[in-house]
Amino acid sequence: MGSWLPWRKLASNPPGLDWPALPWQSRGLYALLLGLANDLGRIPLGRLGLPSLAGGINAPWSEVQPHFDALVSAGWLEVEGSDVALPHFADSQRAATTAERVAEFRKRVRNEPVTTEKRPSNEKLPACNESVTNRELDKKEIRSDQNRKDSLVDSEPSQPELKLEPQQAAESGHKSQPNEPGEAQGHAKSKRASAHTAIATTLLGELSAARMRINPKNRVYPPSPAHLREIERCLREGLTVDQLRNVILVWEAMVKAGKLSPDNFDSLSPFRASNVAKYTEKSLEEARKPWSQAPQAMRTPEPPKSPQAVETPFQRQIRESRERGEIQ
Repeated sequence: MGSWLPWRKLASNPPGLDWPALPWQSRGLYALLLGLANDLGRIPLGRLGLPSLAGGINAPWSEVQPHFDALVSAGWLEVEGSDVALPHFADSQRAATTAERVAEFRKRVRNEPVTTEKRPSNEKLPACNESVTNRELDKKEIRSDQNRKDSLVDSEPSQPELKLEPQQAAESGHKSQPNEPGEAQGHAKSKRASAHTAIATTLLGELSAARMRINPKNRVYPPSPAHLREIERCLREGLTVDQLRNVILVWEAMVKAGKLSPDNFDSLSPFRASNVAKYTEKSLEEARKPWSQAPQAMRTPEPPKSPQAVETPFQRQIRESRERGEIQ
């Protein structure tokens, strides 16, 4: 397991604060939220607010909310603006010093209950303070021996360093030392990859919440490498978090407007290279508009024709005479 994993300490039975009275679901939820917290003991929320936590822990918000409220009531969580704070994070993650451990040990010995049973006269008292003193003396002797060895090594004349050719180094069993700038560059790259994974996990939770707003029966995507692949690629290529959030909201609006199929609103299609550029700058107003229909060519209606009168035999005779030129 790599050293980059963000380890967190979880007390098995913390004193006070009504921890044993909380339901087991609430105590389990606190363990999951502890894993999402940063080194300051805070969990940044997305645009959806508290429901965005559902994507991070892979559970429906309707099931998480009662146990979240129980932790807030008991004082284990606090909602501060756009963050969720863990008030006891710093105390639980701090390592106790040697002086604090010694003081706690002496306090336990001092507060041991006194019984009516008598000790035999030849029984020695517990050597708790003596054991602590001896342990500190042993540490001082080890440090003094180490300093003595270092001084002897420094006093010896320095030998010139032998430079071996690559083939000679391989034959003699020497291993080349790692390049320090390369190690630093690799550490920075690993740190950036870890940050991209955390951001992609939050965005995947917001996408799952948008899908559930369209259809509550849609499943929540787990934060697996297969579902985070395209989001992490967009982050590596320089897209901002706000641009990717805009892609999620635009796709949700276009699915609701009937412009896109709900089946295509998955964890990969919105963020593919061929799609994401079209929706990073698209506005929500434009996405919510229905399909525009081309106006049909309007023709000016003809005026209604007056009804023609029926021609009488006399009128027909006059008309035929005029056509023959017999009368004017």
